[in-house]
This record gives sequence, C-alpha cells and structure tokens, in this order.
Amino acid sequence: MTKPHSASTPLTGLDSLVSSSVSEGDITQVAADTIIVNLFEGVTHPGGATGAVDAALNGAISELIAAGELTGKLGAVAQLHSQGRIPARLVLVAGLGPSSSFSLEAVRRASAAATVRARALGSKKLATITHGSGIGGLDASQAAQATLEGALLASYRFGGWRREAATAPTLELITLVERDPALLSQVEEGALAAHAVALALEQPLQRVAHGLVIIHDVNGAFFWNQAHDVIVCESRETGVVGIGSQNVKRQPVTILSL
Repeated sequence: MTKPHSASTPLTGLDSLVSSSVSEGDITQVAADTIIVNLFEGVTHPGGATGAVDAALNGAISELIAAGELTGKLGAVAQLHSQGRIPARLVLVAGLGPSSSFSLEAVRRASAAATVRARALGSKKLATITHGSGIGGLDASQAAQATLEGALLASYRFGGWRREAATAPTLELITLVERDPALLSQVEEGALAAHAVALALEQPLQRVAHGLVIIHDVNGAFFWNQAHDVIVCESRETGVVGIGSQNVKRQPVTILSL
C-alpha cells in the first residue's frame, strides 16, 4: 500500500498543468492507470524497482530485453500490459541511456518521453519512480525534481489555435513513488522545486499558446531555474515545444512532441 503525500507537500497543479503528488510505497502496488520504471542501456537483468516490477510480471521485462525489444536507449519507451498481475494496467519502461553519460538532463528526457507515451495511451493517473536516485547515483532531491520537471512539461497541453485541444488526451495526476522512508523528505523537496519551476514557466507557456511569443532559434538549458532566463517556443507546423535559454554554454534544449 502507498501512503499519501505528507501535509508539507500538498497536491499541486495549475490550470494548464497536471497535478502532482509524492507517495511512499511500492510501485508494484500503486493504484494508477500506468506506472513508469526505467532501464540503463546495456542492462540485461533489471534490478531495483524495475526488477520488482519484472518479477511481478513473471519476467516480462527480462523477456523484452532478451528479445532485443528493450534496449534502454535514452528516450526510448517500452510498453507492457500487466494482465492484472499488478494494480496498474500499463507498465512503461523508460530508457536512461548509458550509465557512463547519465545526468539530470537524461532524467528529464526519459521522464518526458514516458509521460508523452502515457498521455497518448489515454492514462489519467500516472505513477513513476524517481529516475537516477538509486543505482544512478544522483542526489534524491535533484533526481526527483528532474523527474517531475520532465513529466510536467510533457503533460502540458496547448490550446488556443488547436481545434483538437478540447478532445486531446490529458493526464490528471502524476505521483512520484518512493519506497525508502529515509529518502521521502528529499523526494518531497525535489517535487516542490519542480512545481516552482513549472509555476515560473506557466506564464511563458501561456504566452506562446496565445501566439504572443515567436522564437525561431533556441539554445541552452532545459528548465533553467531563473524564470527570466527561460525561453519557450512552439512550431505550429510540427506541434513541437522547446524550452531553453539563450546561453549556449548550458545544456541543449529538449524538444518534445505535443
């Protein structure tokens, strides 16, 4: 069973962004439409939370790895049906890329890619582990922030000129699930930071949605923490959003299909 998020981390959300929460518990027992776990490139025997889900699914994840259908490549997402073996109907495995080049940017990209897939599949309630805080060796708070940042951006829906906006699939809730009680406070801290970043981005996102901002070239950091240093752009031809900074010395902008 999972415990609800503590009073210090209330359910958060904006009109245009999905709500989010933190929960203590076992990802295999979460009552959600879809759960997200992960895999590093080159791993043949999943461990941690992914290993636990694999065991609950009678080795279904390992079978995909052995068949070459699940590689762990960064941005790749594998989809499995639970067949009633766990409460969640769908299991998504987000590729983290090679462990040798793993970073917070990889966390954001992996989380975003999996969230886009979950939304496309019609998921309403999504639960995810924090990518990178276990074997990935990242600080739990920073990993939680990056995980939720990527998910929140991917869940954003532009309206305005889009005729299909009213009927497009939307998520209602994203929950970060942490099994280790000792790390829960750090995950909650990271989740609050991610919400603050999303709040800072809400105005530029809305300005783009209403056609008030047009940007042709974007370089720089994904989700830079200074609100005034953030740039958001969308291509009306391809339906792609980019967020970044004009400072080319920072990390590359992440591009997501809406």
